[in-house]
Amino acid sequence: MISICLQVMRYLAIDLGDKRTGVALGDDVTGIVSPHEVINTSSEAERFKRLRDLIEWEGPSALVVGWPLNMDGSVGPNAQKCKAFADR
Repeated sequence: MISICLQVMRYLAIDLGDKRTGVALGDDVTGIVSPHEVINTSSEAERFKRLRDLIEWEGPSALVVGWPLNMDGSVGPNAQKCKAFADR
């Protein structure tokens, strides 16, 4: 008998906003990403606390942060905010 063990990669996706931050969950087996919740706060400290709690509860393998490029594909201020957020 052959036993196959697949490790599922689970992702927690973050769509950063100034007042609302969208969170979605997905995995690499189904390829489906589903909305999870919206964090309604403009407080960076509260946003990080809520995300930390979600990460501890959901146990994702990786985090994905949205990268909002300008219509011409260039990096603008919103993408720079998201990079700074991801770096923290």
